[in-house]
Amino acid sequence: GKNILVTDIGSCKREITALGRDVLPQQFIAGHPMAGKEFSGIRHATPLLFANKSYLLCPHQDTPSERLADLQSLVRRFGAIPRLIDAERHDEYMAFVSHLPQLYSVLLANLLARHEPGRLLTYYGGGLDGQLRLAASPFSMWGDVFKHNAGNLKAALEELRSLIDEVLPSLDDTDEAIAGFASRFARANEVHRQFEAMKSSPIVETQR
Repeated sequence: GKNILVTDIGSCKREITALGRDVLPQQFIAGHPMAGKEFSGIRHATPLLFANKSYLLCPHQDTPSERLADLQSLVRRFGAIPRLIDAERHDEYMAFVSHLPQLYSVLLANLLARHEPGRLLTYYGGGLDGQLRLAASPFSMWGDVFKHNAGNLKAALEELRSLIDEVLPSLDDTDEAIAGFASRFARANEVHRQFEAMKSSPIVETQR
């Protein structure tokens, strides 16, 4: 029967949305809950995982309004907030806010592994906790994410590399060179301010 609703919970939406539109144009709507944990399995389950978290939905041009409304209603029932976003834009955004941070944390952990981590990590500061929590995530999930969003992730990495290349000369042993970091810290502080303001404001459910 055609009175069915099919969705997914993957972290990349462009390819699955295109496939869903071809195979089940009236029934499939791609979805991505913006919540998760670094460990899988029922022993790590929590009933409030999705509470007040964004749940991204990527309807396409052939998605029936009533089917989308059904999925939005379902998402609300377990406490999440449905938000609509184009599949292409979704994957571009995730490269910056999810996929690059994950890859960065893995690269950082690999860097630490080169320097006697059993000893080095005993001197850790608080800023390392969040990064190593991400680094504990399994390749079994992230390998496919990197594969299916490789283009966007590569672009984000190239931008990060260009930033690293820009700041390396600033580490010359002069006060003037180090002062060059001031504007970058100011910009970073402003991004953090905007982030905290966003977190303290209710997430707005988007309409189609």
